[in-house]
Amino acid sequence: MVLCRRLWTLFIGSLVFLQFIKFLIGSLRIISYYSFITRVLSTIMYLTLFYMFIKKFTHASDSIASCAVILEKKLTVSCIVGYNSESLKNIKMRNREVIRVMERVYNFSAGPSILPLPVLEKVQKELVNYNGTGMSIMEMSHRSSYFQSIIDEAGSLLRELMNIPDEYEVLFLQGGASLQFSMIPLNLMNTYKKAGYVLTGSWSKKALQEAEKVGEVQVIASSENEKFTTIPKLDGLLGDEKLDYVHITTNNTIEGTKYVDIPHVDKVPLVADMSSNILSERYDVSKFGLIYAGAQKNLGPAGLTIAIIKRDLIGGADRSCPTMLNYETYSKNNSLYNTPPSFSIYVTKLVLEWLKEQGGVSAIEEQNRMKSSLLYNFLDESKLFTSPVDRTYRSLMNIPFTTPSEELNSEFLQKAKERGLVTLKGHRSVGGMRASIYNAMPAHGVQQLVNYMKEFELENR
Repeated sequence: MVLCRRLWTLFIGSLVFLQFIKFLIGSLRIISYYSFITRVLSTIMYLTLFYMFIKKFTHASDSIASCAVILEKKLTVSCIVGYNSESLKNIKMRNREVIRVMERVYNFSAGPSILPLPVLEKVQKELVNYNGTGMSIMEMSHRSSYFQSIIDEAGSLLRELMNIPDEYEVLFLQGGASLQFSMIPLNLMNTYKKAGYVLTGSWSKKALQEAEKVGEVQVIASSENEKFTTIPKLDGLLGDEKLDYVHITTNNTIEGTKYVDIPHVDKVPLVADMSSNILSERYDVSKFGLIYAGAQKNLGPAGLTIAIIKRDLIGGADRSCPTMLNYETYSKNNSLYNTPPSFSIYVTKLVLEWLKEQGGVSAIEEQNRMKSSLLYNFLDESKLFTSPVDRTYRSLMNIPFTTPSEELNSEFLQKAKERGLVTLKGHRSVGGMRASIYNAMPAHGVQQLVNYMKEFELENR
């Protein structure tokens, strides 16, 4: 802008000077040359004014502002190719950056994670005017009949897809699975003041630590000595009936392991954290006293937590249990005691509808096994990439892998990002890479990842 102002001053000065020359030379024939030069300079001046107008008055417009940057020869564009053949462009403008998202990449994040594209498109369509109401779900009263139908439909769909028996409640909660680490002992540790925990990863360990603040905790089995790369054997270890419940984590998001068979517990309620594999494969809900899951991995957006709890486990919390941490509060009020995460519930309902359209849990499990096999088969044959997980207990959802060095890991991640394969960095406690391939990840995304890994291996033999 400083340069433009200087040019403006120069042009005005030049015109004034030429007017002065015209006055001196009077009617000499050279005046025709003066007219020509004046017109040229006037044209340049008008172009400059137009350029200044663009810079000054359309600074907030991406398209016009980027044109201005092109004029200054300072345009930097990087493209990431995604699965709908568009691109993400970073347009750097002096000291600020305008990011225009033009396409979707393959997002392998462990959570918040990929959502089905048809769901996002429907959210986009209904965002500002839901069902002809003239307002967004985010603006709608949770006491309205519109939202009541949304939460009812979400509950019904979940019951249908998971075949949940009538003696179970479906609760829509907040606070993530991490809050359940506290709610569970506060509500269930009420008879023996003792619970059993099976340690299979970082999240089950955190759940145990919260339970220890409420009562006594017995570590039934642990794979910590094996760095949580396997699931411990539980044969004959669940016979203690003087436990209020036994807690397991069916799928370990960070470590990439899962239970192949759910442990059989006769007279003690089995509690399961299914945050990263709920609805990914079939489970017999009747084997559990309580199932809980944060939505942001395989159900919907962050903000919602689902609890599926047997009715006879509700109402046993001590009187000192805070109201908002008592399952009975939500059970008696249809999960509407206070304002729920309404938008998250709405999107989760759409995800459940999408899952039903795919053929339900049985069909999606078949797809998940196929997708995970694509990656595992390559890892088993690879001379560069390795997976630390016990093959018997490999997760269908979260697949960790690594190369021989941190330098190669970094190079792999950077080049993957350039190809539109993003959020592959492993958890800080494990390192390497991790591909989370939840229900919404298309098979083509996994195939693209495998193709890239093959190319990377050829380049780094």
